[in-house]
Amino acid sequence: MWLEDLKVPYAISNSIPKEIAFYDNVRSASYKAEFAKKHELRGVAFYSLDYDDFKSLFCQLKKFPLLNAIISGINRIY
Repeated sequence: MWLEDLKVPYAISNSIPKEIAFYDNVRSASYKAEFAKKHELRGVAFYSLDYDDFKSLFCQLKKFPLLNAIISGINRIY
């Protein structure tokens, strides 16, 4: 699911009490980078590079899809 106000995907558990988890994907990482550049911030942060697909085994994208999305978002011209 996608939370448009925060530009992030999230998941809700089926357990009681309900638990919610926000996480980053390529789309949200790109939004973060674009936001940082637009507002002339010094950079972006993410929880852990360990969770990026560094061997391209799970996402069927090139290696490091989240890091590449951040780089692409920062390099976009406004």
